[in-house]
Amino acid sequence: MGGRMTGATLVLLSIVLLPVVQAQRGPSTAEERKRVVDVVHKLQADPLNPRLHGDEQWALKWVEDVPDITVTVCPELLSPVLASPYRYKRDLALFSMLAAAAFIIQNPDKATNTFEVNKGSLEMTLDAYRAILRTQPGAKSSGMDDLERRRLAGSLDNYVRHATESCTVDPNAPVA
Repeated sequence: MGGRMTGATLVLLSIVLLPVVQAQRGPSTAEERKRVVDVVHKLQADPLNPRLHGDEQWALKWVEDVPDITVTVCPELLSPVLASPYRYKRDLALFSMLAAAAFIIQNPDKATNTFEVNKGSLEMTLDAYRAILRTQPGAKSSGMDDLERRRLAGSLDNYVRHATESCTVDPNAPVA
């Protein structure tokens, strides 16, 4: 998978996609969790909407700060796009992290299963990619198109399991 990563991609990975260090604050509130899920659904439908930038920044800061929702995104999941010059790879990488948080909030029974969190996050990220293409049909990514083909062919689970194994010793290990 992979290819050559640029310095900017490596910085993005080290800042955003590695386990987030959490600041000292109280646990998340029900209202905050609902807001995060709402923001993710809005971004999933329209990831390039500039009116959502403030909400996206709030949600990213929230994920960074809350002690009770831990997001560890596996960069290998998006390596086909992260290693490419795709214009919206940063948007999709940030969305992927927020999608993982939303998945954990909406599926607390699966929150400690790394495979399930990664699968849910990647499926939502593919939906966001399709939304980008609806507004900008020329904004194709061969890596994202390949992942979409895998989803349609029913082989996305195998891809996610392999990518998850690259990021963890046990793909069913706790996310935290």
